[in-house]
Amino acid sequence: MSLEHLGRVIETDVLVIGGGIGGLWAGLRAKAFVDNVMIVDKGPVGYTSQAYFAIGGHQAFFPEDNIDSWVKDVVYITDGLVEQDVVEAV
Repeated sequence: MSLEHLGRVIETDVLVIGGGIGGLWAGLRAKAFVDNVMIVDKGPVGYTSQAYFAIGGHQAFFPEDNIDSWVKDVVYITDGLVEQDVVEAV
């Protein structure tokens, strides 16, 4: 059976699922042994995993910021790990 009906097929030697610190480390380590490594992640570029928050990342709201856009961004960046109503209350 062919996989082409599912969409674009990409071949790789190693597929790492998750672009956080662990996934990136695994990808770099795999690259030492094989030529073709692919890392996929569900999060937005630059904000993958929660390591960003574990090492002291902070969100700041400034007077010139739009509160609705700010809350939307915080909820998006944290990949739904925060409750929107709690962010609004804080």
